Amino acid sequence: GGGARAVAGATDGPGAAPDTGTDATGTDATGTDATGTPAARRALELLTGWDCAVGAGSGAALLYERLVTCLTRRVLGAALGEPLARQVTGQGDLNAALPGGPYLATPTDVVLRLLESGRPAIGAAPDPAAVAALLRDALSEAERETVARHGPDVARWRWGDENRLAFVHPLARAFPALAAVLSRGPLPAGGDLDTVNLSARGADGGVLAGNSGPVYRAVYDLADWSRSRAGHAPGQSGHPGSRGYADMIPGWLAVAPPPLPWGPAPEGRRLILVPAGRSG
Repeated sequence: GGGARAVAGATDGPGAAPDTGTDATGTDATGTDATGTPAARRALELLTGWDCAVGAGSGAALLYERLVTCLTRRVLGAALGEPLARQVTGQGDLNAALPGGPYLATPTDVVLRLLESGRPAIGAAPDPAAVAALLRDALSEAERETVARHGPDVARWRWGDENRLAFVHPLARAFPALAAVLSRGPLPAGGDLDTVNLSARGADGGVLAGNSGPVYRAVYDLADWSRSRAGHAPGQSGHPGSRGYADMIPGWLAVAPPPLPWGPAPEGRRLILVPAGRSG
């Protein structure tokens, strides 16, 4: 996503750090790397090698989402104060009252524009050194929080472990015992509020984690309608015993909807509905 590319670029290497007397190798007189703590360096290495695709299986995407949360907390908190900033980042009581998320817009663009302009907070004067320090501190914080939630083995990190979506039937909300029959998930999913593969987010232990997304996806080829694709998750059938009840979930998660038939129905597969009392 665009937000991911901006963050990865903003944190890319010693050039983002303030001029504190570092030598050509990026270390200062104390031997400290210009990217800050070891945690920040590990985080930076993971992000700079990332393709910026917010996929369910991406460890870098997991770290990036945590970094965005940390940056938002710090940048907005400086201007709004901690209580209001917690509400904006989906960690307060208001979000608990609206589990779908009270903010269907994302503050990422606001935060990145401020940092790219050299401002560490809303209303602050340009201060590149403060922005560099903010990025280093947020990187360290994001790495520590990710390790606390998912362990130190980076190879086991997955964005889909945080971004889990469930197809919950309305009756299952009223009668939880029916969930095993009527609902599907939660399942690991990719995307966020800043990607084409949209995933809305609410609070989950301090991270803005996924809890909703588009039900219907379609790609229409106007030059050749027969190449169009469309999918309706979890499936076309409303009967939980039907094989069509949840068969579109795999394609939905992979952002690969099935082909959409276009044109005359094949012979032998046409269904004609005739009103009662009338002949065909």
